[in-house]
Amino acid sequence: MNPGRMKDHGMMGMMGSCPMMGAASGANSKVMMQMHGEMMRAMGDIMIKYADKLEVPSSPQ
Repeated sequence: MNPGRMKDHGMMGMMGSCPMMGAASGANSKVMMQMHGEMMRAMGDIMIKYADKLEVPSSPQ
């Protein structure tokens, strides 16, 4: 993501639909960006954990 574009739209443009952001309505951009990063990291950890449990069908050769 281009940092200049984030400045134009503000953090709420990127995270306005996030239900957790209602709690941070008075937070500044730095805090909001940190919260977003933590949520992204947590989601990534979950995806990596469950990706190992997926069974990939073998392709016929």
